[in-house]
Amino acid sequence: MQMYTVQLICGRIVEATDPRRKFCNKSCQGFFSRNPQNRKWREAVKRNQGPYLPSENPLWDDAKKIITRQGYVQLIARDPKQRGVVYRRMEHIVIWERANGCKVPHRYCIHHINEIRHDNKIENLVSMKTSLHVEMHHQLNRERSLMTPVKFDKFRLTLLQKFMEEQARGKCTSISFPSATWPRSRCGNSDGFFG
Repeated sequence: MQMYTVQLICGRIVEATDPRRKFCNKSCQGFFSRNPQNRKWREAVKRNQGPYLPSENPLWDDAKKIITRQGYVQLIARDPKQRGVVYRRMEHIVIWERANGCKVPHRYCIHHINEIRHDNKIENLVSMKTSLHVEMHHQLNRERSLMTPVKFDKFRLTLLQKFMEEQARGKCTSISFPSATWPRSRCGNSDGFFG
C-alpha cells in the first residue's frame, strides 16, 4: 500500500494511505470543522507550528520541501543540535525575508505575481497588506469568469502595473516590491533586520 506525506488541518504532517486525509480522528474532525476561527483552534495551530527559526539561518538551505494542499512549498528543517526540534516555514516567506533582510510586517502577506504558488523566485514575490491582497484576488476572481484566458492575463498584469505605479509615486504604502535599494527602516524593526 502506498503511503503519502499529508499535512492535516491542525498543521501536523503525518504518513497516510489517503492523500486527501485532513484530520487525525473523528474527535479532531469535529473540533476543527465546527469553528476554524475560535481561540482553541488558533492556539492548537500555534502549538503545532513549533519554534521559530529566522530566515537567514543556514538550516533552511538543506530543508526538506513538501507541497501543501493549497499548492505552496513548505520547508521542514531539523536542528541537528537539538533532538526532536522541527522547524516549518513556507518557502516564499523565507526567500522574501532573505532578500529584504527583515520579517514580513504584521498584517502583510507575500503575493505570487504570476499566481503560481510554487514559483518562489524573488522576482515573483511581492509583500502587500492582507486586506488589499484579499480585495485584489476578489477582483481578479470576478474578472476571471468574464474574460478569456489571454485577456485575463493582460488584465492581471495591468492591475499589478497599476499597483507598482502607485507604489513608485508614494500614494500606495501597502505594497512593497523587493529591490536592492529598498529602505530597511520599513521592515517593522527599528534597525530593519531580524531579531
